[in-house]
Amino acid sequence: MLLLYALFVNLIIGTIAYVKGLVSTGGYIVGLIVGITIFAYGGVGAYVILCTFFALGIWFSKTGYEEKRERATHQEGRGRRGGRHALANCLVGIVSAMLIGLGWRIDYMAIVLTASFATALADTTSNELGQLYGKHPFNPTTFKGVEPGTEGAISIEGTLLGIAGAIVIAGEAFIFDMVDWRGFVAVIAGATLGNYIESVLSSTPFRHIGNELLNLLNTLMGGLIALIFYKVVFM
Repeated sequence: MLLLYALFVNLIIGTIAYVKGLVSTGGYIVGLIVGITIFAYGGVGAYVILCTFFALGIWFSKTGYEEKRERATHQEGRGRRGGRHALANCLVGIVSAMLIGLGWRIDYMAIVLTASFATALADTTSNELGQLYGKHPFNPTTFKGVEPGTEGAISIEGTLLGIAGAIVIAGEAFIFDMVDWRGFVAVIAGATLGNYIESVLSSTPFRHIGNELLNLLNTLMGGLIALIFYKVVFM
């Protein structure tokens, strides 16, 4: 019954997103698979987190789009999400949700799931809004100032906005009783550190592995760091 309900809800939301041009055909198909799996195995809270990540991610990508295009730092397709993008950002969440549904270390997997999406949103937020509001971008390894839009560059403003994005996701997980206050803190810590590590990798030749693989590593690092933080600090 839950699987049928998940299918029904995702068909409606996915079709609306597709008709409005927010996702490509591949993004629509992959999005349905991702949404149904996370809803059916992870529950309502996990699905709300997924929807929040995509909704805010698309919104932030569209914010100041013309200015970003002038700098050649914009996303192609006005922020429209494709299948590879969706899978790269959600694979860790999918696996975590399935393990939750199977009853395997639900408390740990809830932290990993939440942190993976918190990290993904922190990355998107700091990149998309940091380009617009970051006053003094700098290299995350040398801390020397760089031009706006430089690959891997970060700013104080972008970092803080990324943390705010992580707090939104962690807050939803807390509201839906997926994590307690300790998990809430661990998720924010994991997302912040994971996002910073991704920026470091993006500022080195390692960035040539491709954006999708970097996003996958980013979410995986955020989830694992959050879990390690939780176990080391609070247990």
